[in-house]
Amino acid sequence: MQGERFRLPLRRSCGTRTLKRKYYEYRPQELEENEHHKVYWNTQIQTDRSVVHNKPDIVWIDKNEKKAYLIDVAVPLDHNVVKTAREKISKYQDLAFDMRQIYHLKATRVIPLIISSNGLVHIDFEKNLKELKLPENIISQCIKAAILGTVNIVHRVMNMEP
Repeated sequence: MQGERFRLPLRRSCGTRTLKRKYYEYRPQELEENEHHKVYWNTQIQTDRSVVHNKPDIVWIDKNEKKAYLIDVAVPLDHNVVKTAREKISKYQDLAFDMRQIYHLKATRVIPLIISSNGLVHIDFEKNLKELKLPENIISQCIKAAILGTVNIVHRVMNMEP
């Protein structure tokens, strides 16, 4: 799952629980909640009307600020980074609109976190991390994870028997 590398730092940022684990060892629950935050992981969000795209990688609701962040992660090829970011934003606009009304939120924001399969990050990646209150050093960890994932795929393909 592509959002795995963000879930543990986001969990620490929200203060749901602090764990000292590597991101690849951590398996989240579908819903984690405390008095200030609610975080859904890879869960369909119910709305009053039918919304085609209702399952972003992560949904973070900040109860204090009455804001929701719909976070979707992608690892496309280098030439598709900008296109993928635009697609993610447009894909979840209906869900963002419905959530703002249903949960009586002041704001909802779709945040695409895009790193190419070769480690190229989208121009807004750092800005999006700041908005999510995630540490900037996570960028290097995400790049490493994307590249290792690419290497793993190539390795599996190269070891396939004809």
